[in-house]
Amino acid sequence: MKRNALFIIAATLAVLLCGISSQTVFAHHSFAAQYDRNKPATLTGPVTKLDWINPHARFFMDVKDAEQRIAE
Repeated sequence: MKRNALFIIAATLAVLLCGISSQTVFAHHSFAAQYDRNKPATLTGPVTKLDWINPHARFFMDVKDAEQRIAE
C-alpha cells in the first residue's frame, strides 16, 4: 500500500514538473514577443553563411542597401 501511494505521489510530481517546464518553453519561443505579424519583411539575396547553434539556427546573407552597396 505504501508503495502505491509513493508511486502516485511521484507520478503526480512528474506530471506537474512537465507542465511547469512546458510553460517555460512556450514563453521562450514566443513569436509575438519578437516579431510583429502585421509588418512582414521580405529579404532577397544570397545566403552566405548558415550557423546551426543548438537550439537555434542563424543565417547570414548579402543584401543591397539604398545605394546598391552590398551589406551583410
